[in-house]
Amino acid sequence: MGEVELVERRAANQLKREPVAAFRYDAKRNPISACLLTQTGKRQIETRIRYNTYNQPTNITNGQTSATAIYNRNGYLSQLGDSFEQFTSFEYDL
Repeated sequence: MGEVELVERRAANQLKREPVAAFRYDAKRNPISACLLTQTGKRQIETRIRYNTYNQPTNITNGQTSATAIYNRNGYLSQLGDSFEQFTSFEYDL
């Protein structure tokens, strides 16, 4: 199964496709980068994702905002933080 690497679009009156978004993956096939592209294919905004050893996303950032995820020993999301280091905690009935 392949991963999406490039998304293009073409309007009904256009002959040439234009790039919209590009994606990169790590060796475990986790998406690590998603880029919005200009009409010429240059990166406009890039969102990067980092993972822990259990393939759970731990950090998502686009250079302006970010989110941090912390998991408990059972693998459930226990805290979610924003760019201002404000965290929301989650508890589960197990």
